[in-house]
Amino acid sequence: MSDAGQIVRGRFDRGDGNPEIRELTHPDIRIMRDYPGDALAELLGPAGSRIAVAYPGAMSAILRDVLDELLPGTELVDVTLQLTVARAAKSEEDLRCIDLANRVHEQAMLAMPQVIRIGRTFRDVSNDIADLLCSLGSGNALIHAFLICVGQMDEPADMRAFFPAPGRVFEPGDRMQVLMETNGPGGHVTAIGRFFCLGQPTAGWQSLVDMCIRAQDFAVSMLKPGERLTNIVRQTRCFIEESGWETNDQCFMHGMGYHMYEQYAINDITEDIPLCDGAFLHAHPVIKRHYPGVDWVEPFHHLDAYLVSPDGGICTNHVPRKLFVLD
Repeated sequence: MSDAGQIVRGRFDRGDGNPEIRELTHPDIRIMRDYPGDALAELLGPAGSRIAVAYPGAMSAILRDVLDELLPGTELVDVTLQLTVARAAKSEEDLRCIDLANRVHEQAMLAMPQVIRIGRTFRDVSNDIADLLCSLGSGNALIHAFLICVGQMDEPADMRAFFPAPGRVFEPGDRMQVLMETNGPGGHVTAIGRFFCLGQPTAGWQSLVDMCIRAQDFAVSMLKPGERLTNIVRQTRCFIEESGWETNDQCFMHGMGYHMYEQYAINDITEDIPLCDGAFLHAHPVIKRHYPGVDWVEPFHHLDAYLVSPDGGICTNHVPRKLFVLD
């Protein structure tokens, strides 16, 4: 649908009676204003046909009524899954947009040692992260970036509120994760998450971060064409438990595109669609940490975005995958 005019077999009508021939982006694409009945019927074929429809839930009742009137007996076939999986393999243009988004995240993440400082508040740092991403090219109402896991290194954070109080002041011994899941100038979304601590890490905190990275490395080594996320989740769970840690029931990988969540899996541990070469997913296996005398566990994860390849996942950013220690 377009308010600019209608394209039917290459003819563009501005509405002023002077049609203009245009080359279409794709020979099978037709953009129509309103619902021109004869043209629509001609394009879709005879009554009784089967018509592939993506996202049928978004079809308006008006369009459905028009189809029923013009093409009685026509069957609408939902091809959303097939289409989204086919789109999962990134084009050269997509890869360029991913690179632009990663540059934004890289520059913002490398500025964090100057942003996260003793004496500043949670509100100050959170606002600076969002402002920095916007100034570097993220936006279009998609700034999913903030601090999580804020607390002292060997004490539990108050995850019941997910975020600490806005006025919480950062102190020596604090730890946190900076999480960024947003787009770049090309509109494509990417993701990164890194751990920080104010002062030298305790043995417990360093061990946790190391395990998060090890679990991530193990999981993404299986990001190969033909592999299934349900198998990656199952094997990663075994690896984490055999290493003496716990995890949760979550498919910790999902596809990313020009929306935050695309195929493959949206937190679905039963996802069984074979991965395709060149798909783009983020990965963050969760590691749970127990604290003495506390009746709940705190989740942590290390986050990066990867391309599926025959050799396993290819990390698409260049920020060191380590704990950042701020003096």
